[in-house]
Amino acid sequence: MIIGTLVVAVAASGCGNAIDTDIVGRTALARDADGSVLVLVDACRGSVDSIGIHAGRDGLADNEVNPTLGEIRASSPQSGRIEVPLTAPADPWAADSAVQLSEDPDSLFIVIASLKDENAQAAQVSATQSAVDSLPPGHVLTASSQVVSEAEFHDAC
Repeated sequence: MIIGTLVVAVAASGCGNAIDTDIVGRTALARDADGSVLVLVDACRGSVDSIGIHAGRDGLADNEVNPTLGEIRASSPQSGRIEVPLTAPADPWAADSAVQLSEDPDSLFIVIASLKDENAQAAQVSATQSAVDSLPPGHVLTASSQVVSEAEFHDAC
């Protein structure tokens, strides 16, 4: 019986997408002045140079990867407080192509700010457009789907 339990434990520990990633900060979502999605990154223990926007897992098979909705890259690694509008990134950020969120306002999207080729990222955040639209002014949606003031988000880093 002990051997069977050990085999199951070892087999289970080998499953999944185990990747050693250095968490270098936090990510949140907010609305900018025109109501568009704004990505906030506090890279307080490192830097990031890429923001990937991905669709959720609805309708995907277990072996399918989340579709990429867009990629925004900086000309050089950025640290500290970073704000990037998804629809109109400004220098040093640029989008490979326009970020296209789903037309369904209740469709999940995931934002991952990372340092490409370094296995470093800020804690990712996921939300729906409806959730971002419902944020009170001055508040952000964090990785834990918690709504906090922007000041509280920055103070936690």
